[in-house]
Amino acid sequence: MKVISRGQIRPQDEGGTIPMVIECDCGHKLELWASTNTCPCAKDYNRTGQRLAPLIPWDKVAEEVTP
Repeated sequence: MKVISRGQIRPQDEGGTIPMVIECDCGHKLELWASTNTCPCAKDYNRTGQRLAPLIPWDKVAEEVTP
């Protein structure tokens, strides 16, 4: 992952918020608007550009907890 733009938080009358932009390892540029941002290659990043662990479906978690 490479940071393209750090983004800015500005007053609405000055154009509002500009999102952080990163380049994923796959080469796709991704604007980070939400708390979870998914690249077309299926990697997830948070709003600050940190890579998130893969999501595990809840039924898989329940199987691990339930004997």
